[in-house]
This record gives sequence, structure tokens and C-alpha cells, in this order.
Amino acid sequence: MIQELSLTAQTLYAELLDQVLALGVAEPMSRTGGSFIRKTVKNKPYVYFQFRELGRAYRQVFIGPDNEKTQALVDRIKDRNESLAEQEARIMDLARAFNAAGGYAMDHTSMKVIKGFADAGILRPGAGQATLVGTYAYNLLGNVLGVTWPSNMRTQDIDVAADIHIAVEKPDMTAPEALDQLRMGFLPVPQLRHDNPSTSFKIRGKQLTVDLLTTGNGNNEKPVKVPLFQSEAMPLQYMSFLLEETVPTVAFDRKHIALVNVPDPIRFAIHKLLVSQIRPMAFRAKAAKDIEQASTILDVCTDQSPDLVKEALDKATALGSKVERYLVNACQKADMPDEFMAMIEG
Repeated sequence: MIQELSLTAQTLYAELLDQVLALGVAEPMSRTGGSFIRKTVKNKPYVYFQFRELGRAYRQVFIGPDNEKTQALVDRIKDRNESLAEQEARIMDLARAFNAAGGYAMDHTSMKVIKGFADAGILRPGAGQATLVGTYAYNLLGNVLGVTWPSNMRTQDIDVAADIHIAVEKPDMTAPEALDQLRMGFLPVPQLRHDNPSTSFKIRGKQLTVDLLTTGNGNNEKPVKVPLFQSEAMPLQYMSFLLEETVPTVAFDRKHIALVNVPDPIRFAIHKLLVSQIRPMAFRAKAAKDIEQASTILDVCTDQSPDLVKEALDKATALGSKVERYLVNACQKADMPDEFMAMIEG
């Protein structure tokens, strides 16, 4: 059963997210100065903090969409007088308090990988940046929506996706280099066709796997070079729809914290329904998990934001004639909210 987090927990999460966004600005601001700028990405305005590293080009830190809430955060950042150490200690205290109040915290091993990607500049918040997808994103979306899922799903797959056409800012290293730097023993997993480059990496003797994914149209099943990863990734159908709208969230364990992109929860759910219908028969167990995740998210979102669900559904059905049929077929295999079924049928 889905349970709503207490008002205390939701307040702790909101404060935690604000504090981590602010810390991303405080560190370069203390060293080099900089300024807040407005920038349009995919025809939408956002606010960034721009600074220049010694001997390097300008870099930008994502703050949020250009709205009153983000402007209030900018004002608070400008007024801060805490040291970096004080801010970092406060953030970890907030993370522990949020976890104690029911918020989801990651396991240490997976968090180490995500933190490594974040530190390398591969996973950073903002439009056009790489996005954490899959089951880890689903678990984190519970924090975003202010709920706990019936059971936080366990997985050994860390899925990271990026648009093949967009690289807002080049990371400090390639995705394989970031994994190698962790010294966890990640090795490339050979493709079935040996002339195809690897898009998956696994620790020898363990189940933990990192998969690099990108946008595709369903016609190309070969790995393609992705600028943001500076390496190859596997193209997946409908991934463009998923990556078009993302939100920043905080991933953390007992000792570490990172700010990452996750998909908009409604698009995540709709994408899961679509993917469940195009998986090969050998992956039917994963298809069932896709539908379960979609059902729980839609149960929350149709109650919280029905207009946004309808808007996302309209954009999905505009992708092609098969989409509506895929959605109907997927919904017949689960207990979907009546409101969502009415939207599809209407």
C-alpha cells in the first residue's frame, strides 16, 4: 500500500533539496565568484550559476526553472554566510533526518557509482543532462512525490540515459573512465555481436551492472556514440519522451550525497507502460515490473495532478498510432486508476 510521507518528512526533503542545490553554487562561488544567468534549453527558460575555472572555459551549475520559487532560492543563496563545511554537515544531518522520517536512502555500493558519475560531471541536474532511469529512479521518485512505495524495489542494474543529440556541457571524463576511477572492478560486458562496442559494465563475480542508454526510434538496435557519455550507449524507443522532462533530486546513503536528474514521474510511468509492451518475451518479468511501477506512480499523480497527467498522455499519444494501443494493452494487465483509464479511452 502506498503511504504518504508525513508533513515533517516532506518538509525535510524540500529543505534538503534546496540546501544541496545551494551547495553546488557555494563551492565555486567561494573560489572564483560568478553570476546567476538565465538560459533557454529546449525552448524553456532556466536559471544557472555561471563561473570560470582557472585556465578553463565557463561552467554552469543548474539552479532550477525560471520561476518565483527558483528566484527565492537564488536570494537565499546570496544571503548565506555559512562556511562550506557547515553547509555540508547540515546537509548530511537533513539527509539522515529525512531517512529516519521514512524517506528512501540508497545502498552504499550503488550510491558510490552514482556519486562517481556525479563527481565526473556525467550525472548532474539540468535540462539536457544525463538522467538516472530504471528502478533506482523509481525509488527516488517516491521522495519527489512525498510517498513511500509498497516496497522499494531491489535491483542490480543502474541505468543512466542521455539524449544522443544533446550535450549541454562536456563532462570531465568519459563514462567508462568514471567507472574505472571508482576502482570497483567494472569491466565491459561483450555484446552478442562482437563487432558492437559495449554499453554495459559489470563487476566480475557480482550482479551490479551499469547500463548506458540513449534515444532511439525502434529501428536501430546497434550502440551509438553519445556526446555526453563520450562513449557508446544502447538506443531505446520512446526514450526521447522520457528525457524531455526531468526533475532534480537528492540521492544519498549514510555518508554520501549527490544531486541527480530523474525523469518527470508522470512521463516515467507512461514510458514504463510503453516499454512493457515492446520488451522481448524473454523479459516478461521485467515487463510486469514496468507495469507495477507505472501503476503506483499513476495512482499518486492522477490524484495530485490530473491535468498534468492528461497533458503528458496527450503528448505521448502524439508519438504515433501504436502508442494508444500499447497503453491500453498494458493497463489491462494491472489495476490502473479509473481516472487514467478514462483519459486513455476519452
